[in-house]
Amino acid sequence: GHNYGLDHRVGRADPRTIMLHNYCGGGSQGFYSNPNIWLNGVKLLGEGSCLGTALQGGDAAYNLSTAAQGTADSWERIVWGSNLYPIAHRWQFNQTAGPAPAGTTIASSVGGALATVRGSGATFTGSGLRLPGGTNGNTAANSIAAYIDLPNGTFSAMPNFTVEIWATPLSAKNWMRVIELGRTTQAGDGLGAAGEYTGTPGSAAPGTTDASDVVGLSACTWTGSLNDQRLVTGLNGAYEVDDSTLPTTVGTMYHYAITFADTAAGGTVKWFRNGMLIKTRDVTFHSADIEDVNVWLGRSNWSGDEMAHMDYHDVRIIGAALADGQVAGNYRIGPHDAKSTLWANDAWGNSGFVSGAWEFGATPVSTRDYETGTMLLRTPRTAGNTTFPGKSLSITGGNLHLNALGARTTTINDLRLNGGSVGSFGDGNSTQTLAGNIAVTNFTD
Repeated sequence: GHNYGLDHRVGRADPRTIMLHNYCGGGSQGFYSNPNIWLNGVKLLGEGSCLGTALQGGDAAYNLSTAAQGTADSWERIVWGSNLYPIAHRWQFNQTAGPAPAGTTIASSVGGALATVRGSGATFTGSGLRLPGGTNGNTAANSIAAYIDLPNGTFSAMPNFTVEIWATPLSAKNWMRVIELGRTTQAGDGLGAAGEYTGTPGSAAPGTTDASDVVGLSACTWTGSLNDQRLVTGLNGAYEVDDSTLPTTVGTMYHYAITFADTAAGGTVKWFRNGMLIKTRDVTFHSADIEDVNVWLGRSNWSGDEMAHMDYHDVRIIGAALADGQVAGNYRIGPHDAKSTLWANDAWGNSGFVSGAWEFGATPVSTRDYETGTMLLRTPRTAGNTTFPGKSLSITGGNLHLNALGARTTTINDLRLNGGSVGSFGDGNSTQTLAGNIAVTNFTD
């Protein structure tokens, strides 16, 4: 490599060196080393034996550092964080422990779309929804082992998407699916769309079926080992597979993620586990081409595949293909994150008390905690008292402005001040009263 600000002559003749100071990397890595470098007990400073000129009394670190730092500063440094926006659906399966019979529904915390339990034997554990396994897909609706049915058209409506699933495999079942979306080659059960098997109670076993359109992830393959996984992607009966061999432990929760990024030629599908990119596949179809009438957690469009024996904890669907680093950031957040962050400042005249750029839906609800992040939250610019409808509100580096047309009391039942500010901005210097329980903590807490 060549030092910035130096040349290859700047080194010692005895002991022979290539460069006086070992610059780390090259043109794309803007780092430079400490000049206090030794070789065979000799400090590498230019002097009488220097192959080049002995600048700065023989220490060429100055030439090196000034040039290298400028080069370092010219390179963009991308620091990725988590990203849960724009979130389209989120199902958290942390309901009270108990049975979850066929027909049980769980509403998305964003938009309210329903995830429906089909089949028998599912239970809520308190932290997840447990699917029992024990049958394959060629089983009548009243007897098939339970799976989770998500709304038709969930993914085809989004040119780009990410699905994240927190799940715990409980045993190995051949070809058990973490998720699969698409349709079968066969006509379906006649109770829904073409290629759809609705899981309607009383419907017969489907017989032998296979996938026509598909994007799916198997937690186990034909080997009967959880250490073998497969991503399958395809359209109109032509599909491709990408296998992996990730060590997997029964009873351990994992973060599974699939992204679909639209391209001119079709799309790019990636799958991740625990924030790490595992496989990438370029496909020749767009998400809109997929007939996603079977959107299943724990079931395959191939009826001979076994049903999943897994706990599902948290499922998030985002209307964007997250970058690799963002997937890693979301993995670090973990499941069941109930706090909603404000993503944009309230404009003048608007209020996040009523409708704002909140992470999980515009209108605050009483079951969720909220925080401003670094954004500005305004109270409604109206007359009369007002109450924040969320479970709690944290001002964490952002601002709360008490806007009003006159004197008013603003009630926040659980207000947590942690590095932000609260200001009074009532018309005519009117008195603004803040009521409720207020906790103040150090910004570093």
